Amino acid sequence: PSYPPLAELGVPIHVYRQRLQQPPNGRFRLQEIHVTDILVVWVIPGFSDDFFQPLLKSKSLRGMVLLLYGCGNAPARKQKFLGLLKQLVDTGVVVVACSQCTHGSVILEKYSVGKAFQSVGVIGGHDMTTEAAVTKLAYLLSKGLTAGEVRRAMVENLRGEMTTEATAFTISEPVTGVTSI
Repeated sequence: PSYPPLAELGVPIHVYRQRLQQPPNGRFRLQEIHVTDILVVWVIPGFSDDFFQPLLKSKSLRGMVLLLYGCGNAPARKQKFLGLLKQLVDTGVVVVACSQCTHGSVILEKYSVGKAFQSVGVIGGHDMTTEAAVTKLAYLLSKGLTAGEVRRAMVENLRGEMTTEATAFTISEPVTGVTSI
């Protein structure tokens, strides 16, 4: 949602080709997705830490997307919650923090709560949508990667699912009023 439109439909249709990602080199390969044991948790004020306790006993949970406030904020006095997240991470669950906001980016370094999430192994999802984060987790986990390898790949832009410094600065045209090529 943070990326400018790729096209504007109307009469005529304007396609902003500079905004399109180049297709990958090589032959198209289909990656079968067989790991879908991923949970999405919408963090709300006053939630119960007890919700996470049974998850520690789960043998199937492989990934979790936490939907946090703004750029990676959550209730500040939830030490038990942080402890439970650390235990999940220690068992190999990949925990990714995304924003509940339509636009914006999770920057865990911005607030002390975000830094606390980082310290227990939660990784920031930048400006990925919930759907993009879940799909990326399923894709990476289905490749047979270790939890550490998945964590490292989750912060890389693989196919345009997140805005990075490189993709943000390559847009050299204004967002509106641009004619297509």
